[in-house]
Amino acid sequence: MVAYRKLPANPLTVVVSLSRDEVLAPVWQSLYWILAITLAAVAVLLLGLRQAWRQQRQVQELELLAEKGKADQLLRNFYDLPFIGMAITSVDKVWLEVNDQLCRILGYPRDELVTKTWAELTHPDDLAADIAQFDRVVNNEIGGYTLDKRFITKDGRTISAAISAKCLRKPDGSIDYFVAMVQDISERVATERERVENSQRLAMLSHNLVAVQEATRRRLAQELHDRTSPNLAAIAINLESAGLFLHEHDWQRVAERMADNRALIEDTAIGIREICTDLRPPALDYAGLVAAVEAYVSQFSRRTGIPVAFESASETIRQPAEVESMLFRIVQEALTNVAKHASATQVRVSLSSTSKLIRLQVSDDGCGFSADHKPQGFGLAGIRERLARYGSQVSLSSGASGTTVSITIPRQATE
Repeated sequence: MVAYRKLPANPLTVVVSLSRDEVLAPVWQSLYWILAITLAAVAVLLLGLRQAWRQQRQVQELELLAEKGKADQLLRNFYDLPFIGMAITSVDKVWLEVNDQLCRILGYPRDELVTKTWAELTHPDDLAADIAQFDRVVNNEIGGYTLDKRFITKDGRTISAAISAKCLRKPDGSIDYFVAMVQDISERVATERERVENSQRLAMLSHNLVAVQEATRRRLAQELHDRTSPNLAAIAINLESAGLFLHEHDWQRVAERMADNRALIEDTAIGIREICTDLRPPALDYAGLVAAVEAYVSQFSRRTGIPVAFESASETIRQPAEVESMLFRIVQEALTNVAKHASATQVRVSLSSTSKLIRLQVSDDGCGFSADHKPQGFGLAGIRERLARYGSQVSLSSGASGTTVSITIPRQATE
């Protein structure tokens, strides 16, 4: 590059010459430094980003480890819960790991329990159902199962347990291990069994009670018929005859028929009174239990010819009307059993009362009966039904020397 210029008022001309390299050299040098600084900045930025990424990754790894540690701790805490048994078992049914609660449930120390299989400790009657579900899991038909079954503890007891088992598989689909939870439900099963038994017992008692009531109605109907129907029929005949004699003015024969009717009516009244006394003696209301029982055993002795000795620690043992009526009925039923089954020559009835208990005992010297040959009928069933609501105790002993029925009623149940 060449530049020139003439000087004013001077014949000289100024000429300047520059090469291109000299002109561009500073530009190239500036671009070089700019590029170098830019590359350095990019390198520093990349190093910073790399360091930040590594730090972020470390933070994430630490968070994952912390979360895993928390999860492991939670699992360990759950595993060690005192109210449920937990175990890890193999596909061969061996206990691999067990917690303390499972050891308490089964009664085995840990080092002994892990040497056994759960199949060995399962009740034989429940093993087939458990293995059937286990095989379904092994065949990958289901992932787990729950069922109620029984275990045999180390001391030979049978306990009921609710189990829940689930398998964990490896990436290739094969079974790694089983996780099982075992809860002791023996108390719940016993309560349910007792509830069912009580329901069945209540149904049986209700059935027996209806049968007793029907038997009582039949007996009452029969007694009313036997004691009143013949007399009423005779009275009707006498009245018809008296009417005929009136037309004939045969006053003597009319008087005879009326006298006969009076005797028949008195006999009918006595019979009805005796039936009413059997149903509920008036003495219970105005004289109390002791007097009513004493009167009844005297009547029983006259009717059957069997001597009855009555003993009472007190002349007045007053109880609520329902309790007195129930005890009186029990005496009636016990003596009826004696008359029907015992062939006894002597009966003893005793009644006593303390601040806590009421005791009634009826014993005879009859033939007795064995446990396999109890007398049929509603007597003992009726006694048990009447006492069931009071939490009373009934004991029955019998042998060659006779039979004794003992009844104890807590006083607090009658208040």
